Amino acid sequence: MKKIRLLTCNRCKESKSICSDHFFPGDIRKAEQNHTKKTVPTCRQCENAYQAERKRLSRLKPEIFIDGTIYVFTVDLPGAPYKIGMTSGRDTRKRKSQIQTSHWMSVKEVWKSDYFPKVNKLEEKLHKHFDRVRVHGEWFNINEDEIKSIPKLMEEFSKELA
Repeated sequence: MKKIRLLTCNRCKESKSICSDHFFPGDIRKAEQNHTKKTVPTCRQCENAYQAERKRLSRLKPEIFIDGTIYVFTVDLPGAPYKIGMTSGRDTRKRKSQIQTSHWMSVKEVWKSDYFPKVNKLEEKLHKHFDRVRVHGEWFNINEDEIKSIPKLMEEFSKELA
C-alpha cells in the first residue's frame, strides 16, 4: 500500500495531499525533490483568497484631496494646445519651470486660479469637461472663450464637491 504524502500550508496550517488541486506546481516539484520538505508558504485555496482580498481592497482606496491652484499654460505658437493642470500651493512658477525643462518652446502662463480646496478633483472635472478637444494627456485645443469659462466651471464644480 502506497503512503500518501502530505504538505502543510503555513497560512491555514492544514495538511493536504500533494496534488495540483491543493498546491502550485513549483511547490509540488520542490516537495518531490526534497522528501524532508513538509510545509509550503501557501496552498492554492489560501493564495486565491489572499488575491481576492487584495483586489477588493485595491478598489477601496481612500479619496485624496489636494488644495492648490489650477493653471493654463501654452507655448508661443499659433494654434498650439493649452495645458490645464494643477499645482499644490499658490505659486505656479515651479510647475511652469518643470514643464519647461521637457518642452523645446517657451512655455507661458495664460491663466491661473485662486487657491482652491480639492483642486485635484476640480482638475479632473475640467479635463472631463474638455475631453472632446483633448490633444494628449492634459493638453487641449481650447480657445480664449473656453479659457474665460474656466472660473465659472470651477465654481460650479466646487459646489458639486462640497
